[in-house]
Amino acid sequence: MNKKIFKYNMILYYQLLVFYFVSFVIYVLLKLQFSGFDWNKIIHDSIFYLFIILFGYVLISTLYYLIKDKMIIITDDRIILSSKFKTIEIPIEKIESIRIKREHRFHLSGLLRTIKIKLKNEKKTLVVRPFDFENDEDLLQEFLRIKEAVQKSIEVKNA
Repeated sequence: MNKKIFKYNMILYYQLLVFYFVSFVIYVLLKLQFSGFDWNKIIHDSIFYLFIILFGYVLISTLYYLIKDKMIIITDDRIILSSKFKTIEIPIEKIESIRIKREHRFHLSGLLRTIKIKLKNEKKTLVVRPFDFENDEDLLQEFLRIKEAVQKSIEVKNA
């Protein structure tokens, strides 16, 4: 049984944490130097609070996604969308169609793509963004392979 696991990409969150922390430390050091090491001027500064709010938000978001532990598991006969709180198993025979769309925002030459999975006997579609996961090109290739298999099975049923 062939099984491929694609984990949620956390690199952006780690980079943001480091960036905001380093920016905050540099700001505090510069402010301390120019204010004559007066902590009251720093504590009552609105930019100080803005840095704390931004860093706190990114820290909470990072912890949330670390705890959530999102991943996609693709086997020969099913797709599993998994997180710590919820697991969705999709047998390939229950897939009606898979559409892979390019998003032309920011002119990134097709880097941002969405995969829409339409299931039989269900109104809602599942949306997967390969860019959000590690090995996004491999994930996209797996979905292309599954899309071809679904189209072949539909052609066989219609023939």
